[in-house]
Amino acid sequence: MKRILFLAFTTFLLITLTACGGKKGTSDNLLVGTWVASEPTTVTESGMTITFSDMTSTYSKDNTAKASGNMSMSGAGLPVKLDMTIATESTWSVEGNTLSETITDADIKMKTNIPGMPDMGGMIAQQMKSQAGTSTIVKLDKKTLILKEDKTGVQVTMKRK
Repeated sequence: MKRILFLAFTTFLLITLTACGGKKGTSDNLLVGTWVASEPTTVTESGMTITFSDMTSTYSKDNTAKASGNMSMSGAGLPVKLDMTIATESTWSVEGNTLSETITDADIKMKTNIPGMPDMGGMIAQQMKSQAGTSTIVKLDKKTLILKEDKTGVQVTMKRK
């Protein structure tokens, strides 16, 4: 389960990271603002499928960020698909074409209630706090940001809102 939570964390981190990348010489104004994922992002590993959808990230000039969206988990060990909302706060920085982010707070709300199964939202949120990740900036312009998460290789495209 820890491996699945790590996978969920790194995928979510990639999505939230996509809104704050930049290359040397890029104006801070290009990095700051609100970005929306172009499409859901799905990762499958060890029989577990995790999908993030409706993801929005807002990055501030003070290198803090907020992200929100939906996450679903299905597959091995789960009797039904689990749906939840996810919101995070983080700090971010850019060096060259590497984007780094550390989640400082996370709030996960379960939308799926399974009798006899504990609410996993708090456990997932705790696993995400203080976790750091990096991504490579593939493309950044005024309207589009594409990142590739360094550990998983997952690529996410976001559009400026």
